[in-house]
Amino acid sequence: MFDVITSQGIAFEYTFTVALYCILEEERLIYVSHGKYVEAGEVQSHLDKLFEFEVSLRHRILHSKQTRDLINITKAHDDQYEAFNGDWGTFEQDFEMRVDRSITSMRERHASSNLDHRRRFEMEAKKKPPLWSKELKEWRKKEKILAYQENYAEAQKVKTISDAIEEEERMNINANSDGIVARKEANIRQQQEAEIRALTKRINAQMEANKQKRELDCKRLLQRNHNIQAALKSKHAIEGQRQFACIEKDVQKEISQLKPLCLSRVF
Repeated sequence: MFDVITSQGIAFEYTFTVALYCILEEERLIYVSHGKYVEAGEVQSHLDKLFEFEVSLRHRILHSKQTRDLINITKAHDDQYEAFNGDWGTFEQDFEMRVDRSITSMRERHASSNLDHRRRFEMEAKKKPPLWSKELKEWRKKEKILAYQENYAEAQKVKTISDAIEEEERMNINANSDGIVARKEANIRQQQEAEIRALTKRINAQMEANKQKRELDCKRLLQRNHNIQAALKSKHAIEGQRQFACIEKDVQKEISQLKPLCLSRVF
């Protein structure tokens, strides 16, 4: 931009093209004053081209400004969208870590609980008196009678038979007790697996809800950004139509403001 001070002391700002226009306008006036109309016509042709160039240049400048504005807001939206996805990615990673900790914690509690249950079941089984068969009770009774009668040889034989029967029954009782303990542990494990499935179901439901929310928020953000860009483009279109119509008038006005200076220099 250049500053020119007129004879009235008024300052105007104008472009290089307008400054050149002023110089050529002086030449045109000089040719006209000397009767050189052919030369004046050639200069006038250059003046017309300069005028068209200046108008076109200002159109391009306005368009470039609008394009920069659109690029800047698009970049801002892209940065916002990237940050949005980054925040969601961090949230999902944290959620998955919390899920892993929850499942691991539940399985550890189950394992510790299983040990406690096993100890309790075994203690209950040991405290419970064995239920001997009627046959064993008869043999023990016979053993005591023979011992009371001091028939120790026969008592020893009966005791050997009674011990063998008791050992067999004890093994059966222990096996039955182990089976009971195993069934109780199996029932507890089934309950625990049901708890794990319920927890997993809640986690999957929450993950699906998070996914849907992310998709919905993403669509809303993209739609919001699209609306802002559409509004900016509409604003640019209206602004462009208004300013494009004014540009030619502005250039004509600037030139008309400089003509008195050109006339003062020539005449």
